[in-house]
Amino acid sequence: MGRVFFIIGRFPSLSRAEIWTKFSQNPSWISSDTIALDIDSELGVKNLHQMGGTIKVGQLIDTVNQDELRQAVMEPKFFEHFGRSGGRYIIGISAYGQKELLPPPRQLAGMGLNIKKELRKKGRAVRLVTSRINPLSSVIVSKNKLIERGAEIVLIYESKNRIHIGFTLAVQNFEAYGHRDYGRPKRDMRSQGMIPPKLAQIMLNVANVTKDSVVMDPFCGGGTILQEALLLGCRQVIGSDSNPQAIEDTKNNLRWLRAYHELASARIELSTHDARKPFPQLAPDSIDAVVTEPYLGPLRPPKDEAQLGNLRDELTQLYSQSLKNLRTYLKPAARVVLILPSWHSGREIIQPDIQKIASLSGFSLSNFPDWVGHNPFLYHREGQNVARLVAVLIRA
Repeated sequence: MGRVFFIIGRFPSLSRAEIWTKFSQNPSWISSDTIALDIDSELGVKNLHQMGGTIKVGQLIDTVNQDELRQAVMEPKFFEHFGRSGGRYIIGISAYGQKELLPPPRQLAGMGLNIKKELRKKGRAVRLVTSRINPLSSVIVSKNKLIERGAEIVLIYESKNRIHIGFTLAVQNFEAYGHRDYGRPKRDMRSQGMIPPKLAQIMLNVANVTKDSVVMDPFCGGGTILQEALLLGCRQVIGSDSNPQAIEDTKNNLRWLRAYHELASARIELSTHDARKPFPQLAPDSIDAVVTEPYLGPLRPPKDEAQLGNLRDELTQLYSQSLKNLRTYLKPAARVVLILPSWHSGREIIQPDIQKIASLSGFSLSNFPDWVGHNPFLYHREGQNVARLVAVLIRA
């Protein structure tokens, strides 16, 4: 056992919900962009490729104050953690924590130069990777092979006099996410519901999906959620959509997925269906989780508050009726993770009433520890007309 740190993404509460569901452990400490757990480092690394909300995973080795920091990174034992596969060492330094506590990039570069000098005294060739922006991105760490051929040294400032020192063990595979998003054959650029694979993966994890799970997406669109469920190893995925073209797109995308990835044997069921109507092919209490992004309204929502209010009421009815119908097929205590739209009219935020949706359909909002954040969780990418709220429900 050791202390493992997680560098989380731009939506902290959603990332924390994923980590909590994955490990069921309260953190040793937490900041705006980091979480530390007392777990085996191999477990953290093993899970990273399945955690869309975590950017980096690493091992903590020491905690010092400001006066001790310079000496701590010069200790011989410090260099024992550097990886190397031949040639010179490649190193870089990143700092995390509250902005007012962090040293400027120039100071971090100076620390790196001192480490470089110390290693050179020991007869070791070193290249220092720097950036004008702190911290080093996953792209920089990956492209420069810091983990394999040296180290990304991570300094986490819990407070001015409490600095955690560690090393990155793995970074998020940005290329794989990009390939699964932009490489698939069918992407509907006119659709509001083009859910990113990374978000789909987070939702599946928050739904507590495992390899034994039967997962359903009743608004499957192009099949992104089903795609990520298959990559997580789910034994059965069920997709439906009221639009026949969406089902054809899903078939093409899943066929493409099998061509690029070795997938465990899984049963795939697809159908054109209205989620508000009974599913005669499904048995009661047969679904482990429903994970979905339903219709969120038009691509360019109205700006008038009265029109937005009408749209909110229409979608509240759609979601409530669909969930009430699906409840029959869910196992007791099964989770539903769905996306709700949130619109900013200029004067106020307008969104479907999740408490009303839950009560009308026989669900309740899942509880999370206070350190995680508030359910539903915000996910909003720059340039989008509609913000997403990720709501986690449990069958009441």
